[in-house]
Amino acid sequence: MTAPSHKLALPWRNRAVRDLAWSCFSTPMIDCATLPAQMLPATTTNCQLRLSRERRAWLDGLDQQPAPLEAYIETTRGGRLGLYFEKLWHFFLEQDPQVDLLATNLAVRHEGRTLGEFDVIYFCRQRRRHIHLELAVKFYLRGPNVTGSAWKHWLGPNTRDRLDLKVKRMRDHQLALSDREEAAAMLTALGVTALDREMEMKGRLFAPCDQPGEPPPGWPVTASLDTYQHCASPDMPPEGATLLEREFWLAPVLERPTRDNRGEPHAHRPQLVAELDTCGAELRRYFQVPETWPSPA
Repeated sequence: MTAPSHKLALPWRNRAVRDLAWSCFSTPMIDCATLPAQMLPATTTNCQLRLSRERRAWLDGLDQQPAPLEAYIETTRGGRLGLYFEKLWHFFLEQDPQVDLLATNLAVRHEGRTLGEFDVIYFCRQRRRHIHLELAVKFYLRGPNVTGSAWKHWLGPNTRDRLDLKVKRMRDHQLALSDREEAAAMLTALGVTALDREMEMKGRLFAPCDQPGEPPPGWPVTASLDTYQHCASPDMPPEGATLLEREFWLAPVLERPTRDNRGEPHAHRPQLVAELDTCGAELRRYFQVPETWPSPA
């Protein structure tokens, strides 16, 4: 069994296959095993479906014949990144012979009100267990000139999102959904009498380039932080680099995206930049943010 890596080797050429491999098998942003027990509901672990030899062979075949995957994700391309990320996971879980996918985005309702959704419920044939899996993909930047590296210091590019708020919602609302009485009948109908919990938050963390500091709690010891820098014109990447639209934020790119944002008027928004080699393959990525970030312009 091959352990995942933050800098996962991606030998596949097809962009959708690379995004799928990154989404499902790269190292999660939070290693559940390193957190104190009270920080997550009981029995919560990271997803145990690792990148085995058999799954590598499946990805190899998919890279040669990607049409089924591309058709499956077609409706999510160019839309919300989180929906695209989830759809990649759904395809993997539907195809994997060790998994019986029972439900996705299963809403729990009571008296006409939606209480929440199970992202994924599946049965693992190897472990002979039913699993409730919650998924997220996030990109956070640590605020400049802060002391410590608590979750609250890590902000989304638009600053409305924060790592501590996301973890709290996953812990107190999403992962706890199976404990609610209102969910019992739905789970029984699926043949589920007991559920283990899994959480996979994928993404990247970016520290100020001149203030690397420490990663937040749960950050895997094998992973490394990326960086960001303040500049007057975030929408102008340097020579040999390109701005990345959100749909290109998952796996490293192998060629310059056809939709190159160079010079588009987004000067007051953080921009994710990919530095490319002479063939157009990504060498590294970083954020360029306005000089006033995280304060409004």
